[in-house]
Amino acid sequence: MKNLIIGIIIGISLIFLTSATVHNIMVVKPARPISVIVIQKKTDEMRPYIISKYKEGFIVKDITKVWENSYSSKFIIVMEKY
Repeated sequence: MKNLIIGIIIGISLIFLTSATVHNIMVVKPARPISVIVIQKKTDEMRPYIISKYKEGFIVKDITKVWENSYSSKFIIVMEKY
């Protein structure tokens, strides 16, 4: 009976110590961008610009249309590099 109680106490202790250690290992911090670009471009200028910056390692975070007429539109592009 004494060996059973000691085994249970050791088992609970191991579970407690392991869970405390695993929590510290599994914490994930969010990535922060190294560089951010915010620029306004016309419709016909967007694609080449985005491709050139993509080759430099930037990703598109957001594209917002800010102006439009029958011939063209303007967009604000937000790109980030991690």
